[in-house]
This record gives sequence, C-alpha cells and structure tokens, in this order.
Amino acid sequence: MFKQNKIYIHTLIIAFLTLNNVMATDNSINLVGGTNSADWQGMVKFNSEFKHSGENSFELFGKYPTELICAKYIPIDKNKTYTISVWLRSLNSQLPASAHLGFRLYNQAKQEIKMIHVGAFAGTETLLTAPAKKGTTELLVKKNPKCLEIVTAVLVFNIKDNYQDLPNFDYSARIKKIIEEKDNYRVILNAPLSKSYPQGTRVRQHTPWGAPLYSLVEGWIPAKWTKFSRTISSESLYGVTKDKFWHGTKYVRPFIWFGNWNRKPKKGAILLINDLKLIAQ
Repeated sequence: MFKQNKIYIHTLIIAFLTLNNVMATDNSINLVGGTNSADWQGMVKFNSEFKHSGENSFELFGKYPTELICAKYIPIDKNKTYTISVWLRSLNSQLPASAHLGFRLYNQAKQEIKMIHVGAFAGTETLLTAPAKKGTTELLVKKNPKCLEIVTAVLVFNIKDNYQDLPNFDYSARIKKIIEEKDNYRVILNAPLSKSYPQGTRVRQHTPWGAPLYSLVEGWIPAKWTKFSRTISSESLYGVTKDKFWHGTKYVRPFIWFGNWNRKPKKGAILLINDLKLIAQ
C-alpha cells in the first residue's frame, strides 16, 4: 500500500492531470478512464467485449509504431518514486501482438527529450580547434582517443561540466568518419552544419537516435490478460536509463506502441490495453 497525502493527490489530479481519474484503494492515479477519448491521442479505439476491468479496453493495431498516448503533460516530482503498470493481451493467439510501454519526456519548456539529447558518451569531451562555419561538413577538434571508440554518433555543441547542458538540443548530423591529423581529428559529417560555431566551442559525442523512453515494457504479449509494471525514480546524470528519468525531465506522457522494431506483428494482430496506472509514492 502506498501512503500518500490525500490533499496532494487531489491537487495533482485536479490541477495537473484533469483526466477524470479514478482513485483506487491504493491511492493510485488511474490514467485510463475508459470512456473519455479527450484524455488520449493517437489511435483511440475502444473494445467493450474484451476487457480486464471497467467498461472497455483500448485496441491498437496497424503499422509499427502505432501509438496511444496520454494527452496531458504530467508533472514529475524528482523526490517521488513512480510505478507505471498496465494489463495487456493479444486478442488472438494465432496473431500475437508485441508492444512497447514508455514515457515521452519533456523539459520545463515542454520540449521533448529524446535519446540524442541526453545520450552522452562519457569521456568524449573535446573542443573545436578551428571555427566551424555554417554549411561545412568538416570540423577540426582537439585529439581525444576516446572519440575513436564510438562507431555511430553525433557531435553536440556548447557542452558544460558535469553534464549540466543536458538535455542538449544543439547537435550535428551523424559523424561519417574521423581522421587523425597530428594533434587534431578531422570530423567528417553526413550533412552540413545548420549554424556556425567559433574556435574553442566545447563538444561531446552523443548517440544519434531520436527515440523516447520506450522500452519500460517490450516484447510479444500473451493471448491472456497479463500485468506489466516498471518502477522509475530520481534523475540520471546522463544517458538513456530505464530506471531513472532522463536529465532535465519535468513532465511525462505515458504511451503504448503497437509492435516492436524487431518483433513486428503480422497483419490482423490486435493489442488490447487496460488499467494503465501511474502510481506516485
């Protein structure tokens, strides 16, 4: 049982969520009302015949990644621990569905935080040893052997100590090649810079992927109602962690994707979703 101040819970629901949530006996915040389509975006399709509880479940089907996402930005308190849980099933055992459960994360300005914005490769910090002009695909950076260990990356600019620049939205196209030249590396990009940077600008390598925090639950879903859950708390210094919110997160929007990138369901498969809850402790 989660002990939580009822005044805080009601304030969170009324002032922040306004989702017509149902207060359960464990003081959880139920993000699936089951009847109000205004609470959701993406594929909002109800199934009243197959449900784990309540009046209906949601259906997801189609191409990967068809999404059902909470319409509201839910504020996150870094001093609390959150458990997200959901009941899922494939409608037909002969046509199994796969799924991802995750969060779209946002900073204070409600800019979405993706892997590329926080996925720093530790130890790859360096700086420009010559100005990098808009339109160029070649940059000179101070030699740092750690940079050669990364196969696929982008450069992010104007980095700060202790990752305080994260989330960093100022980045290049993917790195195509790194060539050693005496005390420097010549970095070749796949596409030209969209702006100029002066000599001395501090840079760091990041993962190039633009995905959200999508893998709290993933894989093939059984053809019977099955509960999945994940606990997430505090904030990571950097990186794309699964047990911590990414650096700079102020709001979240829970979502479900139909399908996985490496487990794509066959045509006709249907995923059913019920009792999606977000519990704050």
